[in-house]
Amino acid sequence: MNRKLISEIILVILLIGLSELAFQIQLVKAEFATVAGTVLYNGEPISEFTSVTAVFWARNESAGEVFPISPSYDTSTGEYSIPDVPPGEYGISVFIDTALPFNGEHGFAGDFDGWNSPIVVPEGEPLVYKNLTVVKTLHLTSPVDNAAIIGYMGYPTDTYPTEEIIFMWDALAEASSYQATITEYEEPSTYVRIVTDTLTPNVEWNVALPINEENHFYLFQLYAYSINELLVGKLMVPYSAGYGWDYRFRISPEAVIESCDPAGDQKDHFDSGETVYVTGDGYSPSTTYNFSIVVDEETWTDGMAIPERVTGTAMTVSSNIDGDIPPTAVWSGPQTVGEYDIVVDVNGNGQYDVGIDALDDNDIEVTAGFIIPEFPSSIIPPLFMIATLLAFVVHKSRSTKGNTR
Repeated sequence: MNRKLISEIILVILLIGLSELAFQIQLVKAEFATVAGTVLYNGEPISEFTSVTAVFWARNESAGEVFPISPSYDTSTGEYSIPDVPPGEYGISVFIDTALPFNGEHGFAGDFDGWNSPIVVPEGEPLVYKNLTVVKTLHLTSPVDNAAIIGYMGYPTDTYPTEEIIFMWDALAEASSYQATITEYEEPSTYVRIVTDTLTPNVEWNVALPINEENHFYLFQLYAYSINELLVGKLMVPYSAGYGWDYRFRISPEAVIESCDPAGDQKDHFDSGETVYVTGDGYSPSTTYNFSIVVDEETWTDGMAIPERVTGTAMTVSSNIDGDIPPTAVWSGPQTVGEYDIVVDVNGNGQYDVGIDALDDNDIEVTAGFIIPEFPSSIIPPLFMIATLLAFVVHKSRSTKGNTR
């Protein structure tokens, strides 16, 4: 066998091998699909409502793991394409940052957001056409504003007194009705019951709710529907560590704190060296709270930082099993003459929150909750009598002089 023939045989073998390899590669490629379609809002391409680029995120629902993707998106048509997706079930999230100001974060009023699952990619299917839907985040304006971060994620800290709560939100142009629901839960996440709900064309809902039992809270949810009954909006709430699909709060009697004597009777004047006591009610049972006596503030505003605590005063007070603070000594000598306010930081955030924290001020002269006057209260009546007598003597003397002229 000559060399030329051997070379030809080797070439044929190589060609056959390459062809087989190419065929195998083609088979492998055929096992992956492209998922494509249009992002829709209210049944129409999202491009008719915004030209902001959509952000996509995917999860392999079978494995419960994040699935990395390299999507393409056309802002002029709302069409998207995600290549190289193996067979399986997936969930795809779409987020469009249209809230103002733009911040790239979910949950703020005005953003578009949607979770689409399951999206099934069958074996041997090269193209899976699937439209993805988004809804707009509704703007809640009362009792909180979800255009900004609302506290911490976790158990609710917002507490309201036993009175009617007003929920208000901005109208959504595409919406014809709103579904609002208040559900009761037990910590940490046990469903109890639906307390009340409404389907309304209005953007205001006044609700009277009973006081929460211990470790219970309310959960408010809000959805918007178009005239064709398509979901076009929902409430999302941005927290400091993420976002949620509801607003959580409690109903509890407003916490009260008051300066008093050892018997619990209100007292707003204390002589220097006389122990200051406080009493209160409307607290959670058997709970310790941050407590401050501060130099009198003329005006307390919602969200202001609680001023520095007066040296030598109590740092905490505790409630009993009934949620009351019994007469508790909070300041003994040495003391400083002056005007003072008392505040209990119920939610422990270092700020004064109207309707949540307890405040004792504006009880007496100036704007104080209590005072320690320069002169002991025991000598004030005699001083008043002496001053009155002196005024009478002066007046009498002037009258006598006038009569001798």
